Amino acid sequence: MATFFDHRPMPSTTRWLIFKRVTTRFWIGLATVLACQAGAATGAAPPIEGHFSLLNKAGQLVTERTYEGKWTLVYFGYATCPEICSTVMQRVALAMDELGPATEKLQSLFVTLDPTHDTPERLSVYLAGFDKRMIGLTGSEKQTKDAVQSFRMYVKTRVLDSGDTTIDHSSYLFLKRPDGSFARLLSGDTSGHNLAGELRSHLQ
Repeated sequence: MATFFDHRPMPSTTRWLIFKRVTTRFWIGLATVLACQAGAATGAAPPIEGHFSLLNKAGQLVTERTYEGKWTLVYFGYATCPEICSTVMQRVALAMDELGPATEKLQSLFVTLDPTHDTPERLSVYLAGFDKRMIGLTGSEKQTKDAVQSFRMYVKTRVLDSGDTTIDHSSYLFLKRPDGSFARLLSGDTSGHNLAGELRSHLQ
């Protein structure tokens, strides 16, 4: 199977699947951004509540209130995500490094979309490969679904022709204020350097 860094020609079926995923995520992301802009234009609060009740690496129940007093940067993904999640987390890690001491005001949270396989231990190992300051959160199917709905995430599990299962999902970073309220929606495509700039403007 071709990897991200594999330069061998990919089968046409693989190219079509990748094109389809990217296109789907683009339109989903655009719809999310437009919804937020519409809310701002009418003076209404953005339609993202950002509530969650999940388990940290110690198996302890945490909510958005657990991290009050810090800015939080929330991303939804899963450890075996074949293309997008690892790239986004690399960008977040780079941004955290560029922020320097200001990173102490920020907590990066990774919420799994695959709670059946992503145990607290597995997430801890996965995220340590990017930055040990990142915290992985998991939970039951219901807890995960509730968080997904509160963040207005698009998530769809599909079975491929090979029999493998994949999870299609929107790729956005949710920035929340120290009081727990939603502040900003950032594209997962944002480079680490630009992400650091975006975050720095809020953390000052």
